[in-house]
Amino acid sequence: MSSTMRARTPPVDDVVGQRRRAWTGAGSPWSDALVVAAIATLVTGAGCWVPSATWDEGATVSAATRSWSELFALARTVDLVHLAWYATMHCWFDLVGYSPLALRAVSVLCVGATAGLVTVLGRVVLGRSAGLLAGAFFVLLPRVTLSATDGRSGAASAFVSVLLTLVLVTVAGRLLREQGEDPLGRRPGTTLLWTVYGIVAVLAVVVFLHDVLMLVVHAIAVAVWTTRCPDRTASRRLAVGFVSAAGGAAVVCVPFVRMAASQVGQVSWLHRPDLGTVKQIVVEQWFSADPPFAVLGVLLVGLGLARCWRERSTTGPLLVAWLLVPTIMLLAVSVVWTPVYQARYLAFCSPAVALLAAVAIRGWRPSRIVVVLVLAAVLAAPAYARQRTEEGKDTDWARVARESSAVRAAPRTTAALYGDVEGDADSTLDVIPLLYPRSFPGAVDCRAGRSADTRDTLFPSRRPLSQVLRCARAHGTVWVVTTREDRAWRSRVVAALTSTGYRIDVPDRGGATSVMRFHRDHEHASARGR
Repeated sequence: MSSTMRARTPPVDDVVGQRRRAWTGAGSPWSDALVVAAIATLVTGAGCWVPSATWDEGATVSAATRSWSELFALARTVDLVHLAWYATMHCWFDLVGYSPLALRAVSVLCVGATAGLVTVLGRVVLGRSAGLLAGAFFVLLPRVTLSATDGRSGAASAFVSVLLTLVLVTVAGRLLREQGEDPLGRRPGTTLLWTVYGIVAVLAVVVFLHDVLMLVVHAIAVAVWTTRCPDRTASRRLAVGFVSAAGGAAVVCVPFVRMAASQVGQVSWLHRPDLGTVKQIVVEQWFSADPPFAVLGVLLVGLGLARCWRERSTTGPLLVAWLLVPTIMLLAVSVVWTPVYQARYLAFCSPAVALLAAVAIRGWRPSRIVVVLVLAAVLAAPAYARQRTEEGKDTDWARVARESSAVRAAPRTTAALYGDVEGDADSTLDVIPLLYPRSFPGAVDCRAGRSADTRDTLFPSRRPLSQVLRCARAHGTVWVVTTREDRAWRSRVVAALTSTGYRIDVPDRGGATSVMRFHRDHEHASARGR
């Protein structure tokens, strides 16, 4: 069949693209995938350990470094939606140990694997050249390069969404093509593929709850394919197979979804959609707040959508639904029930952006394609470089950890008073020594109450300020660590310490996090004790 989509092409052809040629033509799809995956891993893995870790990554470390029984107890009260990710990281840390690089290595590998699968999927539904273009665009997306620096499940959710889609397209190809070989429309291995689809669907939901929306995306695609297929037997078998596999997966996931919904309070910090959400969708969701790249990205996606419409592509509805439906549904839930939309939660839809960009320029002259790719790389470079700076993720905790560990050790016992993260008393800066174990060596956390593992939460309970200060006065040296904006709490602590004889021996050096060390000599402490 022609490498371009045309109205006169049989309507089911581009459901599977050039499926037979994709798997048997020049160049194995898996060799292409391996090359793209290797490049993606190298590109996105470079410098992934440099940015300071975030509070969310602290949650990963807190959960993944517990015993299995403590981890499952945690999931019963909070973060069930991340249990699969925490379990994966638990095994990974057991294997390689913890470090900032180890924290992000799994995400890097997921990005590489996803880029490879995007290449294969693009080849199956669009042709080899488009598959390679889709893989290249995927690697360049700022949202993708950012997800590689994040020790959370965003990159993994994108991987399973592409894998699930590839299984669907493969089984659809078996049913909708070459019906002359079997008058009943049967193709070898379809039952096995539907079983695989159901298993991957369950895995996708468990890895990241919002991936359940991929079942809605696929339902729309299957509805279009069965409507356009002239062979009613084959279309009926496709519909029945999908409903059975997807429905079975949905039934299996019901207990998980219900329990996860009961923990929705853990995202109470999200707000309902407003005018600012438009910017999140257009700029941040795919392009990670990089306006220049967003302009090019929106233009390419628009061209891809227009081409799908003009050529009456059957692949188009799949890509359009993948691009838009999850966003629309999350926004709808956020309006009518509770806020659940956040730009980074849609990382599993980023492959659709890459595929539509490939559709936009597929069939162009090589010189024009090279110009577009070079332009995309040039526009993506500033965001890529910024993401891999120490403050590329809006924290400076790596600097804090480095400077605190380099300070000459105090001659007496040391305490640390950690302020709130973003003014939330349940989220304090005691996450810094969790993420960077060498920071504040030997310091006792005076603000920590009951330990996190005994109360089945991510972090310890918090003591009132009076108890915090009483604990601090029992130590000769005290670190005070707060966000720059937390002036009120910092002022109260500093006033209380200076009034009892402490003086600053390590001043605040600026930055997003304020860090000071106070010291009280032994004689002054003894005098107050008498």
